[in-house]
Amino acid sequence: MMTGDRIARLERITRDPLRAGQRQSLALQVTTKGNQSLYVRFPLGTGADALMTPQEFDQCAVVFPEAPPPGVNEIQTYPETACARIYIRKPDQQLSFTFVVEDFLVDATPGTVELTLYADSPETEALESIPVEKTGTRPEILSFTASAYNALNQSRVALSWTLSEAADYALFNDRAPEPLLTGHGSAVRSTMQTAGNYVLKVVQGGEVVTTRHLRIHRYSKTGFRSYPLDLPVTADAGTAAICGILGLHAHAGRGRLYALLRVTGEEDSAQLWSTDHGFTATAWQPETNAAGETIRIPIAAATRPGAIIHDRLWLMGGHCCDPDSPGRDIGYYDFQNNVWHEVGVGDGRRWPDEMASRMGHAVVALPSGDRLWVMGGWSQDGGACGDIGEFDGKGWTSLDEGCELCLFGATATEDGVWRFGGFAEPGGAGKLTAARHDLDGKAVTHTDLQAGFGLSPRQQYCAGNLFALDPAHGPGGVSVLFANRTYSSALFFLGSEQMELTFQKSELAQETAVGVLLPRDYLHIQSAVFQGAVFFRSLLPDPNARLAPQISYLVKVNSDR
Repeated sequence: MMTGDRIARLERITRDPLRAGQRQSLALQVTTKGNQSLYVRFPLGTGADALMTPQEFDQCAVVFPEAPPPGVNEIQTYPETACARIYIRKPDQQLSFTFVVEDFLVDATPGTVELTLYADSPETEALESIPVEKTGTRPEILSFTASAYNALNQSRVALSWTLSEAADYALFNDRAPEPLLTGHGSAVRSTMQTAGNYVLKVVQGGEVVTTRHLRIHRYSKTGFRSYPLDLPVTADAGTAAICGILGLHAHAGRGRLYALLRVTGEEDSAQLWSTDHGFTATAWQPETNAAGETIRIPIAAATRPGAIIHDRLWLMGGHCCDPDSPGRDIGYYDFQNNVWHEVGVGDGRRWPDEMASRMGHAVVALPSGDRLWVMGGWSQDGGACGDIGEFDGKGWTSLDEGCELCLFGATATEDGVWRFGGFAEPGGAGKLTAARHDLDGKAVTHTDLQAGFGLSPRQQYCAGNLFALDPAHGPGGVSVLFANRTYSSALFFLGSEQMELTFQKSELAQETAVGVLLPRDYLHIQSAVFQGAVFFRSLLPDPNARLAPQISYLVKVNSDR
């Protein structure tokens, strides 16, 4: 405010709303000329119009990040207000300076607080007031993962988590009542000395507002385990039983594994369930909408290949493995609004006219998380589809690339998009071919990789699945599971030396009587990488699988393959 030759202005530097019940700091700027002293007044107490309690104000500090203006500054506290008094030794000079109220616990009641500027005395008329909003939004755990660990040596578990905003957190395990780690922040990386069951708790206003579990296994060697997916009965599901798993999708940003489930008695839709702790059957829960109803997705959409980008699960094209069900439809599940959408006519996100209707194609999310590729597939009218389409959530770009295969394995790392095996046509001979599609930000090109797998030429092998446990580390993090039609199986980890691809066969330990290595149709499997493990499900019902449905997982425990 300007009055005659006087200038007195109060501005807020910290623009984001204050989070009710959280510990935060507030930066302010004062501009003055012609004033002997100024007061900035803060409302104290509890309630919507209070910034903090008097006790909290006594414990926090008011500091000047840069050299304070000439004079002696003091804090005056009253029962319901506190004033920062600033003496101006040279009032004829125009001064601008910032000061910060540091590390105070914001009152837990949402509302709007008025900070007020006075000249000479807080009893005079206010020169200026600025509103500061206290919002009641609570922090969320966006991710909680183990990025690397060595379970063979039972040591050094690297944990990381991301919160939606800076908040107080505490990390526990199941071996001690006291927290392993406490702190304040929004993105944390920490290394623990042991595997086990970890619990992350986020605290706001002294209360735990959200919790996430993470289980790190210790095994003596790589192995498979499985469990029947016996989900609890929900009110809207009645007594219906889960009779099939149509899709598995891991959402790293939300720290959850999602499953599309076929339910008896519901022929036209699939239910969407999820877990943040995928290693036991009891941790699953239904995804619900605002009305508390379990999310349902049409069966025709649930059987499409898909990937997650922009916090949406995109399911596109025709059936993942049925030659008689090609398609070109696109739909997505919006995780923010808990709603399923089908992309309609006239929408720029529709399947491009130049891309044929297809089945058996691959949908791969790129490491950037903002694009996906639709690769290859089979068209009843035109045979193998030899194209790749790139989708960014808004529209399509056609890539001048060849991919004349269907039912092949594909995954992405920072080095490129990898594909292995597959068929020239459904039901044909499996192909032991491999390629890497480079991601250099310019023209997309691919390199054909000649690899000797050492498999029997008498067997018809194909790439049942391809997955990357560690997408940041190129070929060393890519694995391929091969199987033949007599249910023999072999797992290979990829390694590279001067870009010459090598394959190392892994000895698989079948650790339960009923596991993923039991006879089942490996030519039709899908995987999702979640919490350092790979979860598998069959794409087609398999009469040879004694317990169906089931999810099995493979844990790669040694860091060097």
